[in-house]
Amino acid sequence: MASVTHLRELGFELFELLPDAILAVDRQGVIQYANRQAGLLFGHDPATLVAASVETLIPEHLRERHIADRAKYDFEARIRPMGTGLDLVACRADGTTFPVDIMLSPLKHLAEPMVLAVVRDMTARQAAELLRRREVNHRAKNILSVVQVMVQQTKANSCEEYVSRLGERIRGLSASYDLLVKNEWQSASLAELVRGQLAHFGDLLDARIAMQGPDLTIKSAAAQAIGMALHELATNAAKYGALSTDTGHVAIMWGLKRAGDNRHRFTMEWSENGGPPVATPTRRGFGWRVLCQLTKMSLEADVTLEYPPTGVVWRLECPADRVRGGPRCAATNVTHQPQEALARSRGG
Repeated sequence: MASVTHLRELGFELFELLPDAILAVDRQGVIQYANRQAGLLFGHDPATLVAASVETLIPEHLRERHIADRAKYDFEARIRPMGTGLDLVACRADGTTFPVDIMLSPLKHLAEPMVLAVVRDMTARQAAELLRRREVNHRAKNILSVVQVMVQQTKANSCEEYVSRLGERIRGLSASYDLLVKNEWQSASLAELVRGQLAHFGDLLDARIAMQGPDLTIKSAAAQAIGMALHELATNAAKYGALSTDTGHVAIMWGLKRAGDNRHRFTMEWSENGGPPVATPTRRGFGWRVLCQLTKMSLEADVTLEYPPTGVVWRLECPADRVRGGPRCAATNVTHQPQEALARSRGG
């Protein structure tokens, strides 16, 4: 059978190369081997760990329980993998505690049976998990705040109309969030965002709605603001504007331009043509707040919403760093570009 000396020799060649702390503990709870990483993790010289009680690596208030757990494990020793969900805590030489995950593997082939423990510091992972939970909580509160505003600001002449309008707005918001979730809330493709908000128009995307602009990746906050704006514009176009007739067209264009301070600015325009004659609304509702106030506050943008007789024109301009979320920016990637729609939007 293998001996403790052989284990040390094997550990010197193999275990010293591993990124995790490795301990070999006998049935009396005495450490018989500790690799270099164990010394670094627990703040001890590995040589001083050998012959020490494994309970010295456990917070004092948990040592009696650990002795009982160790005795129970020795009685029915088997491999215990990491990730079992146990709330495990270890103690450094200076008395500080930290979360760990531990894999246990019985070494029954030795002359003196021992348990091999692989100890992994979980501090960074738990911190990342806590941050993730806080981010999820923040996003949930943000979503609920937006929905609350929708509920309060949506106006209608009947209960049925109210439910319909509110449902449409929530579906538009959901389309933006679906795209962000797919990209782990980091960023989103602007072209995909536009297509997602207009997907319910189906064939009109090919025939009467034009998109033109560079293939930009935008930040999550920008995706939420622009997505809500596009939904309001599309809804109004379908009910009252260019998409409410068989002859109207919509052009959506965006891009980057260099400003006087040598910085880039992001521009976006929604323009309608060929629909019913347009008149300036007599009141400002939720749609106007989204198009003009929300985008302005979220993106530090200059926003205009005009109502020439030919069709609604919405323009947004803001610092590019408020929108751009990554290096992705191809020259031009037009997904749908009906030439007639573009020509009409330019007055052709």
